Amino acid sequence: MAMLITLTIDGKEIEIEEGATILEAAQDAGANVPTLCYNKRLAPFGACRICLVELEGARTKFTPSCTTPATNGMVVRTTSAAIIKARRTILELLLINHPLDCPVCDKAGECQLQDLVYEYGVSENRFKGDMSNLPIDYRSPLIERNLNRCILCGKCARICDEIQDVAEVSFINRGMKAKIGTDFDRVLDCEFCGQCIDICPVGCLTSKLFKFKARVWELTNTDIICPYCNVGCNLTARTRTGRILKIDAKESGVNEGGVCAKGHFGFDYIYSEDRLTQPLIKINGKFIPSNWDEAFNLVVSKFSNLKGRSGMLVSARLTNEEIYAAKELMNNVQGFVACVEGLEHYSAFSETGLSSGEMKEIKDSDCILLFSDLSEENPVAGLAVNYAVKRKNANLIVISPRRIKASKHASHQLLITPGQEITVINGMMAELLRQNWQDASFIANSTEGF
Repeated sequence: MAMLITLTIDGKEIEIEEGATILEAAQDAGANVPTLCYNKRLAPFGACRICLVELEGARTKFTPSCTTPATNGMVVRTTSAAIIKARRTILELLLINHPLDCPVCDKAGECQLQDLVYEYGVSENRFKGDMSNLPIDYRSPLIERNLNRCILCGKCARICDEIQDVAEVSFINRGMKAKIGTDFDRVLDCEFCGQCIDICPVGCLTSKLFKFKARVWELTNTDIICPYCNVGCNLTARTRTGRILKIDAKESGVNEGGVCAKGHFGFDYIYSEDRLTQPLIKINGKFIPSNWDEAFNLVVSKFSNLKGRSGMLVSARLTNEEIYAAKELMNNVQGFVACVEGLEHYSAFSETGLSSGEMKEIKDSDCILLFSDLSEENPVAGLAVNYAVKRKNANLIVISPRRIKASKHASHQLLITPGQEITVINGMMAELLRQNWQDASFIANSTEGF
């Protein structure tokens, strides 16, 4: 367990684990320290300097709290007349080249820069300069980039590298010409997870699917679980007049703010004309539109005739509550419920032992054996592997018919013939048993008949 240190923040004495930053300590103490470049999922960066605080006895007048480790006995002030003046100056400097186009910016209403300018009362700018006039990049099918609004916080580049492990965008040029861009200014060619949009504090990166659809204060937020894979990411559906206009990832939940292209942008299918919007009853070989009462009555009558010898196959994409309701229904007719991804997989589910796990277990692992390309099959679970390898220096072993995204981080890669995964696993288990390397107590607690 990490050692605790004691420090004083705004006259309040708190304890925090050694290694934490002043900003993290201040947040634990309930202090309101503004940030623009900070995100708890990313390594400290110190680009915006808006999180300045005063340290008693320090040589410098102000200290960036997001990059400075807290030390035992430290005395910190997070607000004072001098700090407020410094933060106002920083905001003025950011606004020198920043276009004041809030009325037409999709980020207006949830823009961190806009909120801070209002909070600190920056109504005039003492500094003069030319507004940025860079061309807006419309080339990507999903992400619009308006670098005139960029404040160079680096969040998009850092999340793309540190979390997503793609590094599609980065800082290019230096000094007054510095900007965020792609190699040789080519069009975005990434995984289109959209995390850069969510993490951008201003309107530099916006979703083309949401453009000109609504103002954010007109939206209704509904917490949902992504139905695409079994990770179960926590998302927020943002709707207007009952129609989903955008999807945001939640910092809470199993995904901790992570999201993939499907979860972020794949919601238009809901409004496809090919989707069923009412029950259909098959009569004389043809499906006839019906209503819910008639459909329910027909199902009940059919079930009553099949009591004790009926079952229901339900999609694995249903929520736990929906599957539970189906189970309760089948209990009334002495039937069963089988949850499958598709009929073609039913035999595999009945023959293979499956176990559950948590994302945290992946992140805390010191060795990971990977048989599939998680970046394609379970992208957000793949982020947990990235975290374990890049942040915790976990050992990664990849066994796959081809090189995959994670192969670049693997300490060992074994290329096998497609379809030979089970054979390889059985061979590995046999060798573990021959060498007497198995965890006997774990196996006894997790299996039967071993």
